[in-house]
Amino acid sequence: MALWIHIGMAKTGSTALQKFLDANSVALEKHGFRYSKAFRKAHLHRVLFQSFDIEKENTLREEYIQNSELILSFEDALVSPSSTIEGLARVADEIKIICYVRDPVHWLNSFLNQLIKVATVSYGQISEFLVDQEKNRVSRMDVGRHLERWESVVGRSNICVVPYDPTIRVIGSFLDWIGIPDTARKKFTFLTDNPNKAADIRDLKIILEIKRRLGEHNLDRRRFAIGIARKVLRERRVDTRVEPTLMLLTKEEQEAIHAFYAPAYEEIFARYGVEARLRVPSTRDVRQIDRGELTTLLPAEMKLVSKILRTARVKFFFKRCEQFFRPKKIIARHLPSDQR
Repeated sequence: MALWIHIGMAKTGSTALQKFLDANSVALEKHGFRYSKAFRKAHLHRVLFQSFDIEKENTLREEYIQNSELILSFEDALVSPSSTIEGLARVADEIKIICYVRDPVHWLNSFLNQLIKVATVSYGQISEFLVDQEKNRVSRMDVGRHLERWESVVGRSNICVVPYDPTIRVIGSFLDWIGIPDTARKKFTFLTDNPNKAADIRDLKIILEIKRRLGEHNLDRRRFAIGIARKVLRERRVDTRVEPTLMLLTKEEQEAIHAFYAPAYEEIFARYGVEARLRVPSTRDVRQIDRGELTTLLPAEMKLVSKILRTARVKFFFKRCEQFFRPKKIIARHLPSDQR
């Protein structure tokens, strides 16, 4: 009996893997594996790892006892507190870990792309990230230190490290890891579409301009506007498996990041028996973007930004009105007719 945990990294095809596991729960159970239903929300186990406590530990233990092999997945489990790792160790007889490791240049570029698209990050915060990248080399990139924390609990032999790039068969390598033979995979349903397509340069420009116009403190309105923009721009998203990656980092930044992280990442590969070396991304892999392009919009793009913001203002106004009047209606139902 074992607990099989996919711990990350983020930005390594996690959404595709989690949707595959969710869609193939029945097929997995025929091979003795259960994609844990405890605290599984929207096909992943974020809730379990973000707030692990004794109640969750006991619930997970009950599910583990009833199933010989239990699978968990959360792309940021890599950076879970040590208390969470120790709690998981109390649940299972054995824990096996898989971690996909993406080269730091592509990871940080993808992270910057995500910062632009996420509504909770303001225009000023993005500008600060670009100015001071040394400060913002986030904890999730310190992969070696986090793997050592997991290793101290589960043992080195129970950790599988897989180098990631956009062409890798993440689902295939995961099934190899848990021991599902190729001949048995015909019964599984594989997603044909990329579940997490990327924004193109026009999308990023429009979202960034929306953030700039709304300022630093209009979070609610920013959420409304970015939500509308994503729906409007949905058809323009690109499949990074076949399209070149938009590279927002300058060549100088790429070389500096590579020089900073390459020794540590190659040490990780050597420690866990992986034959791989990091390389600076070539021009064949990416479409280099001058960040000045992100703030230079065509008239049609400016017009679309204005239209999105007008729509967001109207919807935001009616949403606020609905929130204001609804409680009065609810209260009125419980009052005598002469007091309504």
